Amino acid sequence: MTPEDGSRPDVSVIVVMYRSSHHIGPCLDAVAGTKASHEVIAVDNSSPDDSASVLARLHPDARLVTSDRNLGFAGGVNLGASHARGRYILLLNPDTVVSPGSIDALVDHADEFPDNRIYGGRTVDRGGNVDPRSVWGLPSIWSHITFATGLSTRFHGSKLFDPESLGSWPRDSCREVGAVSGGFMLVERQLWEQLDGLDESFFMYGEDIDFAIRARALGARPVLVPEAELFHDAGASSTSADKRVMVMRGKAELAKRRWSGARRTFALWCLLAGTALRGPGARVAARLLRRSGGEGWSEAWARRAEWRHGWSA
Repeated sequence: MTPEDGSRPDVSVIVVMYRSSHHIGPCLDAVAGTKASHEVIAVDNSSPDDSASVLARLHPDARLVTSDRNLGFAGGVNLGASHARGRYILLLNPDTVVSPGSIDALVDHADEFPDNRIYGGRTVDRGGNVDPRSVWGLPSIWSHITFATGLSTRFHGSKLFDPESLGSWPRDSCREVGAVSGGFMLVERQLWEQLDGLDESFFMYGEDIDFAIRARALGARPVLVPEAELFHDAGASSTSADKRVMVMRGKAELAKRRWSGARRTFALWCLLAGTALRGPGARVAARLLRRSGGEGWSEAWARRAEWRHGWSA
């Protein structure tokens, strides 16, 4: 519900639309059931489809902000957030559907535990299985080594050998995490303003982890709230190969930002080595790692010149 007296709402929901005409209706239908006072700000990120007109028809109460060019995820979110009035900022992907009470659970938890400052939920896939990618461990030199050697794939979900996955924890308990996915992330407004939002040097992918690293330096402790659940139709606006390339570009940019000197060089080398193992070495890797290398790796290796220097190259 939106405050009728013009007062500040509890939460400003920011949705960035790009080829989202088939998703924006169900997404905002689910948001509408939120009991906490809220406003919806939808950014049309120069989408080539009719996302804006579908939004106007199905959810005329949402505030539409348009851009004449694709600003990327970070730029689109920041544009939307510049119009926000809420006590909290909620980033929400348009290809998601929140379960009843999920946004309320985040707001309630944030009010009770304000020191965390960043809050996320648990995601389920098409089959109703938990998708662990709603939260992450922060990248480290060790996590880069496990990627380069294939250990993170061979022992997927291992706390030791796949540390960014946070182990086999099924996301069913409240726990501090390294970072929360930007697809469903509640942020204290003051923190958002302190950090000046997402870093727009990241066009897409990596900006949420960068935000968490900067926020943790200010004392934030991101947390998962298991009562906040949503369905995510992952990757609806990009192809598998393009997504893989952009993800790797985000990882390279994070390595450049987090480390310097020999550590940075080594981390970037690890990203190349791990991609080579899963790309041109996919057949060998499938035997050694006893599993598929996944879609998009061969293309990521072929297009390594596009991503190896990050977004700010």
